[in-house]
Amino acid sequence: MKERLQVFSEYAALCMLTFMLFAGWVLTPQDLPDLGLCLFKKMFLLDCPGCGMTRAFLSLARGHFVRAFSYNPAAIPLYLFFTVVLFRKFFRWIFARWGLKASWVSTKKIRISRQLGFLWFQLIVILLMTNWIYKTSAYFSVHSWHDYVTRLSSVPLKDYAFMVSLLRF
Repeated sequence: MKERLQVFSEYAALCMLTFMLFAGWVLTPQDLPDLGLCLFKKMFLLDCPGCGMTRAFLSLARGHFVRAFSYNPAAIPLYLFFTVVLFRKFFRWIFARWGLKASWVSTKKIRISRQLGFLWFQLIVILLMTNWIYKTSAYFSVHSWHDYVTRLSSVPLKDYAFMVSLLRF
């Protein structure tokens, strides 16, 4: 049972990654409705560190690197990371399906791969936080704290209650 669950999770991850990476061939950022699903933005009226990530992924799938960088700079290394993970999972699945041994998997390479993965993760977090600080400081260079607090106090309390109820599982 545990093995079947692991196989199912591998297939699910492969399908989600494939959909996420290739949805940009069908959708464009202009096709997305402005749903405002970000709880951070609804609560604080500021962009969250991940704002623009979906639009950036859709732009990257079409090869628009500059546009993707303008949406969120962390999307480029994250997209590359997901692409590598997708191809590694796909080739491991193919090798396992055909009963071949993957000679490119060794203990030393896995250790190096983990170190590079950790460095890649650090790069993504640094880019996310730097972009967020830049956007927030740009917002406050135009607006005063008083304007921000006034806007924040204009958000109805029922919206906060709804968001808190979403956070409770």
